[in-house]
Amino acid sequence: MQVCRAIGDVHGEALAYNCVGVDFMKLGDMDPIYYNDSITYHMKHKEIADVAGKFLAHINLGIIYNQVGDYEKSSINH
Repeated sequence: MQVCRAIGDVHGEALAYNCVGVDFMKLGDMDPIYYNDSITYHMKHKEIADVAGKFLAHINLGIIYNQVGDYEKSSINH
């Protein structure tokens, strides 16, 4: 992420946030404490992504919020 940010590669930075967010989502399947980190990275992804990336971030956030039982936020993101 830092390299992409340093060279101005916003698309690469967004993809990195998505990848880290997915990694934390998978860790959250084993220990739910990681879901908060996943939400953080997917929110960062959503903030800087293009339209397609924002769509993907919302899907991932919907899945995570469903996993933690926040069905309202899950519904909003889906």
